Amino acid sequence: MRLVKREVVMGSRPLGITMFRIYDPAYAKEKDVTVERFENLDNHTELIVYEGYYDMTRGEPANTRIEKG
Repeated sequence: MRLVKREVVMGSRPLGITMFRIYDPAYAKEKDVTVERFENLDNHTELIVYEGYYDMTRGEPANTRIEKG
């Protein structure tokens, strides 16, 4: 399993929230999909095993959510 993530920003200001996706690189290779960034999975949601976010606005993870893809 591999993880790709993206920080949520409003305009140019980071909000302290990070979105993530977990995928199987062997399955991605089988489907001939190169995953280097979070956005590479936008059109290949079948590759996402889990996705979610965590909120670091208080300096430690809070409001974490993980869903099965």
